[in-house]
Amino acid sequence: MPRVSVLTKDVVLNAAFEIVCKDSFAMLSARNVAKKIGSSVRPIYEAYANMDELKQDVVSKVKKELDSIIYGYRKTGRPFFDLGLGYIYAAYTKPVLFHAFYHEGMLGQNLDHLTPDNYVLQAMRQELGNIKMPDQMMIDVAVNAWMYTFGLASFVALGTLAYDEEKFLQRFTNIWNHMMKVAECYSNNIINN
Repeated sequence: MPRVSVLTKDVVLNAAFEIVCKDSFAMLSARNVAKKIGSSVRPIYEAYANMDELKQDVVSKVKKELDSIIYGYRKTGRPFFDLGLGYIYAAYTKPVLFHAFYHEGMLGQNLDHLTPDNYVLQAMRQELGNIKMPDQMMIDVAVNAWMYTFGLASFVALGTLAYDEEKFLQRFTNIWNHMMKVAECYSNNIINN
């Protein structure tokens, strides 16, 4: 009797992840995963009930991969700056994943309701030091910083902007210094009134 090979979820997920890493999220299909593994599509559906379930696991794995790069980036000793630089570095080192995740809508994000997470806000508070900024103003600054960084990262991922960490750091520093002047004026007005 021939040996029956059972494909585990991990094998299927890893093959699907490799497809997204190499080609794009748009290329993720049961047929392409089966081809990558060297099987028919049947074992794919034995491991996963449907493609939506597999896609959700791929999204989670891509998010974990990108978050590892973004949140693990440590170059300046300034957490808020490192987040921005890490985001651009993720786009540089994983352009297909970056594109799949942020441009192909794997997240399903609606930017009209974008709110920075607690880690981002905590990093920003550290950067602010003694400067007082109302919570909503801090959220607005963080969202604007993220949109600016997203633009740079998108250009890097597309190859239309050369990756130059020093130039990005200088850009961040210039923008941050301008924002801090505005925040200080705001803070001084609150204290003096």
